[in-house]
Formats: sequence, C-alpha cells, structure tokens
Amino acid sequence: MLLPVLPPAFHLVALDRELGAFDRAVRAAPRGIDDGTVYWTDRTDRLELAVVLEPEAATAPTLQSLYVLMVATGDALGILLPPGKPVAYAWPSDVLLDGARLGRVRAAIAPMADPAAVPPWLVLGLELALAPLGTDPGRLVDRTSLFEEGAGDITVTALLEAVTRHLLHWTGRWLDDGLTPVQLAWNARCFRRRETGELALADRRLGGEIKGMGADGAFIIGNARLYLHQNLDLVG
Repeated sequence: MLLPVLPPAFHLVALDRELGAFDRAVRAAPRGIDDGTVYWTDRTDRLELAVVLEPEAATAPTLQSLYVLMVATGDALGILLPPGKPVAYAWPSDVLLDGARLGRVRAAIAPMADPAAVPPWLVLGLELALAPLGTDPGRLVDRTSLFEEGAGDITVTALLEAVTRHLLHWTGRWLDDGLTPVQLAWNARCFRRRETGELALADRRLGGEIKGMGADGAFIIGNARLYLHQNLDLVG
C-alpha cells in the first residue's frame, strides 16, 4: 500500500477500512498520543481522517480550530475541483459543494471542570464523500459526492495530502494572527450569508439573517450568537 505523504508536522496512522478514524482517535487521545497524529481510514469511497492535537488554550478558544479545519478543507477542495464548483460552510460543521452536503468536520475535546483550564487533548475529524451515492439521483437530494459533481478523478490520497497541507498553513496563521483571517475566510464561504434562513437546534429553531462568524467566533443568525463550546453535541 502506497501511503499518503503528509507535512512533517503530522504523523500518519493508517487504519483498515472497517475502522473509523474519528472513533479510534478519540479512544486513543486520553492515553497521550503525540500532537499531530493523523488517523486515516484506508478506503476509496470517502475521506475519513482525525487529527489528535495538544491544545494551548482553554476549551472555548481551542474549539476555534474546528473553523480552521473547515477553511483548510475548503481551500484544498478549491484547488482540486473543476472551476465553478462552489464550496460552502454551514454552521456548525457541514461542508457543502454546489449547495449540497459533501461531508462534515467533527470535534471531541477532553472534558474540563474548569472552563479556564487547558484540556490535555483535542480531536478534529473530517469526512468527505467521493464515490457515487446510488442509482436513484433523487434519493439523497441534500447530499453529494465528488463523483456526483464531476470530480471522480480526485483520489482520497490527493485529498488527504491537500487537506493536511492547508491545515498546517491555516493553523500557523491562526496561531500567529488570531481568529481574524480564519473568520474572513470562513465568512467568504458561509452558506447563504446575508440571506434569511433558519437553523434547527436540539431544543429550538432560530431564524433571521445569516450573518456568519463574528470576531469572537460566534455564529450569528438573527439576534442569536452561537458558540461551539456551548454546542459541542452538534459537532461531536
């Protein structure tokens, strides 16, 4: 098996196709896995990866790295996809292609009793569909894959290598310059930004103008401000 080549900051752990990368990383992280370990499920129909990280800040700012992964994924797709295929982000975790869900990012973080304490580990996950979705094109109208969008020649290996390169770049920008460049890049691809929309949460529905990400990392829709650390169940 020819393994993907990742930037030196990352260490690859390849898993059999039956093993979920995110679940395996979450189980391993509390044991003290090295920072930058990338778990990758070796399959061709979808990209499935998880990155184990050692945070340097409390839970709320650390979870902003989920946005960093989304922006990195969008840039990687933007380079690999044919021209004219719009990539977008829907809060909190969906990656869209041409208005349909291509995949999602995920996060799990060590539980901390003190919100100001630095958690010992964070796991970021990414799943993107590559293969055909099925023989009935109307069965999954809100989902898509790279194959369905005319990009079936993009391989899992190329996508994994591109995502990790861009993740390294955007992590550096985030650590050096703060959230502002991430916010601007995320908002540039925010789905239906400046339009009226609706967001369904577990306990309520919110509606109003979709304003995107604020300077503090809150997602703003109407008069509501939603934070990742208060809604981790939506991305776990």
